[in-house]
Amino acid sequence: MRYFLAALALAGLGACASAPADMTFVALGDVPYGKPSEVYPPYKSLIANVNTADPALVVHVGDTHGHYTCDNAVLDHQRTFLNDFAAPVLYTPGDNEWTDCGSTEVGEFDPLDRLAYIRRSYFKGSRTLGAKPEKVVNQAKKGYPENARLMKGNVGFITVHVVGSNNNFNPSDPKAADEFYARNKANVTWLEESFEAFKDTDAIVVAIHADMFKSLSGFRDGWWPMSPFRDIGITLGKQSSALKKPVLLLYGDSHEHKVFQPFKKYRPYLYAIEVFGHPDIKAIEVGVRPQSSRPFRVEKVFNP
Repeated sequence: MRYFLAALALAGLGACASAPADMTFVALGDVPYGKPSEVYPPYKSLIANVNTADPALVVHVGDTHGHYTCDNAVLDHQRTFLNDFAAPVLYTPGDNEWTDCGSTEVGEFDPLDRLAYIRRSYFKGSRTLGAKPEKVVNQAKKGYPENARLMKGNVGFITVHVVGSNNNFNPSDPKAADEFYARNKANVTWLEESFEAFKDTDAIVVAIHADMFKSLSGFRDGWWPMSPFRDIGITLGKQSSALKKPVLLLYGDSHEHKVFQPFKKYRPYLYAIEVFGHPDIKAIEVGVRPQSSRPFRVEKVFNP
């Protein structure tokens, strides 16, 4: 299924494009998983291949490692990999970096401690990662420096901290529930503020980690009442319709690359692309053509 969806995306939404894209960027996520001796060499090769293409921006949608450990060393190593990209790198955390750290193969970690460490080490100052970092506007003053935005060309890019593993919503754990409610409120505010800031752009790309479409219920916007993704999903839909310009939701989590419109009838300006993920160590180049009937197209797949 994974390869069929990827082929469909390329055939239907990428390879047939005749006009050059207004801008392109590279996206990846949910890599590298596995033993360093096995996955680091191909990951380094992938980074080198992306650098050869010289993209304007790289977006990593989270899950920079598997479940072996969540110690500082592995988080630091993955940050080094992100800084090996020649382009600026927008990164949003995944669940493997903190939410799922309560139990790993080599011991237990405090998820909130891991989240605090990521915020201190990955989001110093108001800049992207990458060898050539660029300034961003972020939500650091409210305690969420990982929520960031910048413009490339006339396309607005926004990261919003929404992760898999139920977005850390666990009613039986008061600390986790409190964290979720506070971050969820901040995320909605950030998304609304960022759409207002980018109202004059030609298109907007919103990057999160979570696959919010795993269990849709058939509501107009597809969100069941207690979904931990409901607020952000409805806000994104409403903002895209109010903007009346192409909006792309870029995400990972389920490791099945696909390109689609989640609510084509009710939210016609909203598009979605899921990146590849483990076991595929791949990245995609996305072309943005705001005036096209297919405004977001996968132009190329990068392999190691």
